Amino acid sequence: MRGLYAIADAGSDRNPALLARAFVQAGCRIVQVRCKGWAPGDIEAVARECLAFTRPAGALLVVNDHAEIAARVGADGVHVGQADRHAAEVREIVGPDVLIGISNNTPDELASSLPHADYVAVGPMYATPNLSRPKPVRGLALLREARARTALPLVAIGGITVERVPEVRAAGADAWAVIRGVCEADDPAAAIRAFLTA
Repeated sequence: MRGLYAIADAGSDRNPALLARAFVQAGCRIVQVRCKGWAPGDIEAVARECLAFTRPAGALLVVNDHAEIAARVGADGVHVGQADRHAAEVREIVGPDVLIGISNNTPDELASSLPHADYVAVGPMYATPNLSRPKPVRGLALLREARARTALPLVAIGGITVERVPEVRAAGADAWAVIRGVCEADDPAAAIRAFLTA
């Protein structure tokens, strides 16, 4: 769980599977499919389509929210938020080999997540309109605190631009999640390459 963590978000009005394909072809090796509000069957179809190109490329595919779908399709990971199903229940569904990521916005959330997560996401780092449940901006302080408390991989999220990657890395991030900067770019593949070399 290192480097660019690109989120193929259906909310961008682009096909998430086509976005994910562009991300992987451009060199990204961690892709999450995020289809808020979609029917489970449609999300599963997207995940299966994505696995057909992520797996041969050696890229990780993470399914947002839906543990059952991640388990059925054989995804590499599932990502949940604090208001979603508890990670212990998610583990029962996906088994021991699927990565579980958990979003965190406060030190208390972080403390409750650490025993159950394979990686933790912290943020938002900066102001962003892309979070489904708006949260207070935490800046780099929560990221630094998380780094001091755990050796688990840390994923910084929220408002990260190419220019901001060096400072989130310096604050302890192993990976940096990006939605708008890649999904809404005129050329998503070129945006991916910029983030990979930041």
